[in-house]
Amino acid sequence: MPVKRVLSDVLVPALAAVGLEEAPRFQVVQMTDLLERQSPELNVDTPSLLLGLGAEQATTAQRVLLNAYPPAHSVSLVRIRGGSGERVWEGALDQLAEGVVAHGGLDGTAAYALFLPALPYPGSVTALEGVMAALLSPNGCPWDREQTHLSLRTYLLEETYEVLDALDQEDMAKLSEELGDLLLQIVFHAQIAVRDGEFRLAEVVHHIVSKLIRRHPHVFGEVTVHDADEVTRNWERLKAQERARAGQAATNPFAGISLAFPALSRAQELQRRGERFGFKWPDRASAWAKFEEEMREWQAAATPAEAQWELGDVLATLANVARWDGLDAESALREANNRFTQRLTQLLAQCEAEGVNLVDLPMEDALVRWRATA
Repeated sequence: MPVKRVLSDVLVPALAAVGLEEAPRFQVVQMTDLLERQSPELNVDTPSLLLGLGAEQATTAQRVLLNAYPPAHSVSLVRIRGGSGERVWEGALDQLAEGVVAHGGLDGTAAYALFLPALPYPGSVTALEGVMAALLSPNGCPWDREQTHLSLRTYLLEETYEVLDALDQEDMAKLSEELGDLLLQIVFHAQIAVRDGEFRLAEVVHHIVSKLIRRHPHVFGEVTVHDADEVTRNWERLKAQERARAGQAATNPFAGISLAFPALSRAQELQRRGERFGFKWPDRASAWAKFEEEMREWQAAATPAEAQWELGDVLATLANVARWDGLDAESALREANNRFTQRLTQLLAQCEAEGVNLVDLPMEDALVRWRATA
């Protein structure tokens, strides 16, 4: 349809129906363009008008839009006919398909548009970029302006562990908040890079989008896979090709495993890499036997230096046994630490309430109290 006709016959009456004639800014997208993607390319901080909704598209449009908008977000169905627009249904986004049915379907003699107001709060990465740009501007925050990539390292690590803590607690509200704090670190680094003429957030996104598409030819290309193991094999082969193009030694099985990884996590990843070269116990029983052997050697250590050496072997072989059981050793230890701190805190509070000094109790009595906190 010619642009002028869209403006006169569809867009103008649709805007009038939802009160956007005087809006300072809004987005207009053809529904066919939206449905070509799994997630909408819309700025959630700006009202949107989606033109050309068909009856058979409502369910798909609802699914795609739920990737960016909450289920309860209010949307409106607009009918355009005879040069005028009318809002014929309004409801929650997750009720869109049902709303179209409740409306009696879509009349083939009219055009339809879907209106989405902006989110009631800033929700786009662009909004976060704007805040960071203001903080790092000449008139921004003195503390933020002093930061560098190196000075932010500690905060990046802290926020990562707070995300892990939220995951350990299975607290989705906390996870949402902590992911925001982690995202701040990414945008902070990107904005420092803009300030210093190094790169921009768009380049960061470009690198990861290109990598994901390149490493998923079974989704974005013509490759066929039959199971997750085949996906993993393809992934590793593609990574090896990328390392070769980057000039990294193809024979280095540990390329890309950061020295900054927590030790247990790094041990399990090193062991995973070693398996590709045949370094794998034939079964769990063999891995467990090796762990027991290392335990005996630790017990027999004659000096602190020998004990330190053997303890390292014990932890490494224990991490390997955990892999046989599909366990993440780092997460398991972190969860155990959390349990210990919670139980000891509870025990101390109980003792204080009873006027008991835990330090003065015989070990047997302390253990009875400890077990009662489980």
